[in-house]
Amino acid sequence: MSSPRPFCLHLIQACRQDAWQQCLGFSQAGDVMVLMGEAVNLLLWPGSPAGSGPAAADASPRLLCLSEDLLAHGLQQQACQAGAESITMADLVGLVCDSEQVLSWQ
Repeated sequence: MSSPRPFCLHLIQACRQDAWQQCLGFSQAGDVMVLMGEAVNLLLWPGSPAGSGPAAADASPRLLCLSEDLLAHGLQQQACQAGAESITMADLVGLVCDSEQVLSWQ
């Protein structure tokens, strides 16, 4: 049985275009990007996750959002349109444990 490909977990916590662009510059196919806190508002910005639409499988990092932050900001529909998956805090803890490296973007 083969183990899953190691991945880097990118935690995007700031609603700043430069944080998003820096994260994109470091991310690779197979990585996981999580919008959390105020960063879920990036879904509203052109050129950010929602502006790009759903990512092609294996062509870009996987985009996730914390469900409680989407709910708090009323952005569940925008996340869906962006092709982002909603995850719980427990899911995030699992991703942190499974990732090879965790980078925080603020």
